Amino acid sequence: MRWVRLWHLVIVLLLALTPTPARAAEPRFDGEVIVGPGEIIEDDLYAFGGTVTIQGTVMGDVIAFGGSVSVAGPVTGDVIIAGGNTTISGEVGGSVRAAGGDLVITGPVGEDVLVGAGTLSIGPDARIGRDLLVGSGSATVAGQVGRNVLAGAGDLTLAGTVDGNVRAAVETLRVMPSAVIGGNLAYTSEREAEIAPGATVRGTVERQEPERAPAERDPLARARDQALGWLRTLVGMFALGALFVLLVPGFSRRTADTLGRSPWASLGLGVALLLTVPLAALLLFLIGLVVGGWWLGIITLALYGIGLALSYAMTGLFVGRWLLVRAGRTGVHLVWALLLGLILLTLAGLLPFVGGVIVLLAVLFGLGALVLAGARARQMAAPAASV
Repeated sequence: MRWVRLWHLVIVLLLALTPTPARAAEPRFDGEVIVGPGEIIEDDLYAFGGTVTIQGTVMGDVIAFGGSVSVAGPVTGDVIIAGGNTTISGEVGGSVRAAGGDLVITGPVGEDVLVGAGTLSIGPDARIGRDLLVGSGSATVAGQVGRNVLAGAGDLTLAGTVDGNVRAAVETLRVMPSAVIGGNLAYTSEREAEIAPGATVRGTVERQEPERAPAERDPLARARDQALGWLRTLVGMFALGALFVLLVPGFSRRTADTLGRSPWASLGLGVALLLTVPLAALLLFLIGLVVGGWWLGIITLALYGIGLALSYAMTGLFVGRWLLVRAGRTGVHLVWALLLGLILLTLAGLLPFVGGVIVLLAVLFGLGALVLAGARARQMAAPAASV
């Protein structure tokens, strides 16, 4: 469901971008990171490994990334985790922010819980001091929530106590006999909630039908929205590409020439960059959390995004120039060649099934060509500078 995916994305982005206090910290990097039962860390703990097990006491925050993460000891601050399988059974004095595959919380949390996960289970002994915000495929809340629950999930089961209100966008909502909701229950779903006899909702129960986009009801509206989306994409890409072409016309021309002369080298390099740059940005971010400068990873990702868009525009420039040369129009300005190529590329991107492949290939070819053209420009400039 679209709103479930949206919730998941928003929560993961919030997790990634939430800053932590600039304090000293204890970093631990290994295939297996273990904080033993009798160990006391009087500072923040940064733990990165295939398996992370925290059984001791952390007198600060815990920031952990791993395939499997277990927090069984007390943590006085916040817990920020990204992991495949995560279990939090120890007491957390602050908030929990977690993203990953499966998350189980069985211990008390002093403040909020913010989760983006495949599955979430809040055990019957868990106590959340303030709000629970969750985006997941399925979620079960059997513990106590001190304030409100805000959820986007495929399946949501409420079996514990919520002192405040519950607002949810779900496919299926189950309210078990043991559930107690102190406020209102408002949910958006195509199905009626399964509220068992014995369940308590002290406020109102309100259900809303999911809003359907006009395009889903009217073929003409769908065609109109598709045309408007195509036009917005064309205008945005043309504005970015035209600015680049006007600022550096020589380099823009060399990029298109590089793509024509070395298409397969451009494609191979584009694939390599597509895979490695995000990993390098993540590494910069993680190292920056420990030594400072985590924002360099964020800046790298932002520049990477701009580079991907510019790569698409440069492939459009190549397509437009190629067609104009074949038509005998060699004197046309680069801007008009760019516009012609982008019109064709964006229209091709609307084709069912193959449209996405065309867009991806355009980005990969253009990205590799941009980097190759830049490398060759530096090689040519080096001998000139030495003269």
